[in-house]
Amino acid sequence: EGIRQKLPYLQDLGVTALYLNPVFVSPSNHKYDTADYYNVDTHFGGNERLETLCTELKQNNIRLILDAVVNHTSERHPWFDYDGEHTEPGAYKSEEAKTRDYYTFTEDGEYVSFYGVATMPILNFANEDVQRIVYKDKNAILRTWLRPPYSIDGWRFDVVHMLGEGAGATNNATHVRGFRQALREENPQAYMLGEHIFEATKWLQGDQEDGAMNYFGFTLPLREFLS
Repeated sequence: EGIRQKLPYLQDLGVTALYLNPVFVSPSNHKYDTADYYNVDTHFGGNERLETLCTELKQNNIRLILDAVVNHTSERHPWFDYDGEHTEPGAYKSEEAKTRDYYTFTEDGEYVSFYGVATMPILNFANEDVQRIVYKDKNAILRTWLRPPYSIDGWRFDVVHMLGEGAGATNNATHVRGFRQALREENPQAYMLGEHIFEATKWLQGDQEDGAMNYFGFTLPLREFLS
């Protein structure tokens, strides 16, 4: 709602597109630990407020990119269910859970998480259900928000270079290409932006991303200058 109220100001600045940090249901303040990919957090007004914002952005010729955090989920996502909050036990609570292979567990029962942060277990893209739910199925996460009533204009992919099968980025390019195909099938003009800590040329060859957040290209020259 606050963004909606500021649209005249953004237009005066000449803004033509907005990129929002994660907006989906999450137990944290940073929202990079998603607990529900199909609902906007009530902290931001829920799905209804996003729909209203999307409508007014289109009326003002401003495009919208949302943050896709699909490398990992929250430990409180029903698939993982660290605290046993859900009726059906998740991956952490039961080795027999149907979502057990959505994540990667070691022989001693520990799980692989984003940089060792326990609240963000990493998704395992070797699992076909994960692939279907994230980008392949008709109602996959990445497809759903590109359709009415939201019709967002693209996704920014969080730590996309780390995403893959098992504990690492195995077959990363295969899945990132799959993301691109899914986006283009829904909207031929959909924009795909990747977040990369290091140099991103190999993701920018025309079959994966349209652009990259160039952390490396900014920080390296800056550090050299300062030193």
